[in-house]
Amino acid sequence: MLSWHFYAKPDRRFYESLFDTRRALETRAVRLASERRTAENVRLMKYWLHQMELAEGNVEAHGLSGLEIHRAIAESSGNALLRSVTGIVELTLALALKSLTETAVGTAYFSAGFAAHTALVKAIEAGDGAEAETAVIQLIELDDARAATLL
Repeated sequence: MLSWHFYAKPDRRFYESLFDTRRALETRAVRLASERRTAENVRLMKYWLHQMELAEGNVEAHGLSGLEIHRAIAESSGNALLRSVTGIVELTLALALKSLTETAVGTAYFSAGFAAHTALVKAIEAGDGAEAETAVIQLIELDDARAATLL
């Protein structure tokens, strides 16, 4: 439903709304995931985190790994409606990745994204909702900053 925005002319208000919505929904999702995660949920997040580490600058592999981590988090939340947030995550991540045209910028983005995803997964595993929220906000701000370069 939102995918057409990926191809449309960038619109500042839409981007702001998109990231505001992601921020509101995903911060709630990570708090719930920190409370409700199972060992299998954490195993899946760690699997995709390892895949992200192996991506070594491959934009598609990095993006897929990140999206799958966020899907596992949404699933871990135990809230069926929050699972719908993955469509918003997918679009915001795609916009951020679309902005990566320089190798040095991509390397810095991948490194910062991996570090923040690592902190996020560790916080969820530890049941630390506040730390998980801090980490997911860092990820959202990272993607927001990259997507803003398209404007």
